[in-house]
Amino acid sequence: METPPPPLRVTGCAVVIGGGVAGATAARALRSRGLSVTVIDKGRGPGGRTSTRRSEAGAFDHGAQFFTARSLPFVDAAADWAQAGVAQRWVGRFGELDGDGLRMLPDRNLWVGIPGMSRIVSHQLDGTEIRFDTQACGLAHSTRGWMVKTASGDALGPFDYAVVAVPAPQAAELLGEVAPVMAERASGVRIAPCWSVMAAFDRSLALPFEGLRVRSGSALSWMARDSAKPEREPEPLERWVLHAGPEWSEAHVELEREDAGERLMREFLDLVNRFEGAALTPVHLRAHRWRYARTVKPLGTPCLHEPASSLVVCGDWCLGSRVEAAWTSGTAAAEAMVGSAAC
Repeated sequence: METPPPPLRVTGCAVVIGGGVAGATAARALRSRGLSVTVIDKGRGPGGRTSTRRSEAGAFDHGAQFFTARSLPFVDAAADWAQAGVAQRWVGRFGELDGDGLRMLPDRNLWVGIPGMSRIVSHQLDGTEIRFDTQACGLAHSTRGWMVKTASGDALGPFDYAVVAVPAPQAAELLGEVAPVMAERASGVRIAPCWSVMAAFDRSLALPFEGLRVRSGSALSWMARDSAKPEREPEPLERWVLHAGPEWSEAHVELEREDAGERLMREFLDLVNRFEGAALTPVHLRAHRWRYARTVKPLGTPCLHEPASSLVVCGDWCLGSRVEAAWTSGTAAAEAMVGSAAC
């Protein structure tokens, strides 16, 4: 059997705009091929929609609740994360609620980051130079390379290569002047918002599930006992994450956070009363608006890249909304970049 050729290695420096799963995956892959990589992200920490919010009531996975692994490459990635101690299977009681009532589901192949979803991204970024609280608002290219203009007025660079790994509407805005064809394609992607609520209770809720998909009859589409996930902070506070459905979120996208949180909490308590029948008041209640959450109309290709170009664009929105879609897109972006660099 012939020995496969070693992976291509290239030299130079790259900037990755966006510190979510896609950007972190691309950054790790590019570093493994020899590039010096700088990641910039407007958030205070890694994760994007796999971020973990910390509070006086404990930590909440207020975005992506879990991930599944379907393709063989991502199955291998999940196994590597498990071996590294940053991911674990979530075995629990899961149900589905519709007009016919509650139906419990068989065991599902769900994974979570430990001790929070953001850990899988911070693991991907280990050893990478990261600049948080840095929002890219402009991208320019010259013979010197790529320059990134930030909202604070700084100019970062030059970089030999650039990866844009932000939601499609933000990518279109960044690409407008330097890559209008890519910008137009990103503009065709449709993404829906999602309101998320983080709630904590000072006693356990007597519910027959840790995760519930709501199919009809409520503004909510998902609820999960976040504190029931593996390797989470010990209770006494029972922590729940609620997600509103896409229709409700889009119709109420401009609500104040307090208003959105209170409305969705009432929906939750109405539903809980079907099972428990007791008055409940959360001791902690916060809402977060994910303006770019669910991909309604994806790009349909793993990444945006032109032959011999030093610019590549990626994100879960290229293929869908799942964590696996983001990982696949980031991997494809790195391969496209290395292929161009080696030409």
